[in-house]
Amino acid sequence: MTELDYPSLNSALQRIAVDISPAELHGQLCGLLCSRPDLDLQQWLTESVPELISARQQGDALAAEAAGLLEQLFLDTDADIQDRDLGFQLFLSDDSVDLNQRLIELAEWCTGFLLGLAMGGIKEYKGLPGDIPELMEDLVEISRAGSYELQDEDEDENAYVELLEYVRMGVMLIRMELHHLHAGSDDGKVSIH
Repeated sequence: MTELDYPSLNSALQRIAVDISPAELHGQLCGLLCSRPDLDLQQWLTESVPELISARQQGDALAAEAAGLLEQLFLDTDADIQDRDLGFQLFLSDDSVDLNQRLIELAEWCTGFLLGLAMGGIKEYKGLPGDIPELMEDLVEISRAGSYELQDEDEDENAYVELLEYVRMGVMLIRMELHHLHAGSDDGKVSIH
């Protein structure tokens, strides 16, 4: 199987008229994986890209291609987010893409992550343990950023790398804390409204 990259998935989604960026879709997947550890591929596709399911059932070859890429994204993300060696990465464009575009994708990723948590039952985060409420507030702020005034290329790039790492590590912490809550609940579910 070929390495999944952002432009390939973006093109596949556009060809089947899915109106969500790969960044937002990956963020949503990560939010769901954090809030619903038992999530499987079919549940995710049905909830997140229902138009893909119906097109694939009708024999649409482009939908089948996109479904294959999304399956790879799901399997890679599910494995990476559980990686004890912290190999998890956000699915965004690489460094060859304009910094402003990467910042927009990061905002979309955070939007998707917050939506994924809400889809998984985490609608209110103030009652969550540890640093999660502060992290969630930061993710909300990052998701609201529409455009950025970039000034010094090196400083801006360094700030982006630091922000990306903050989000990445924050997501791993959120996942760990939520999974502890899941393990400690009577029914294995966490639902905070």
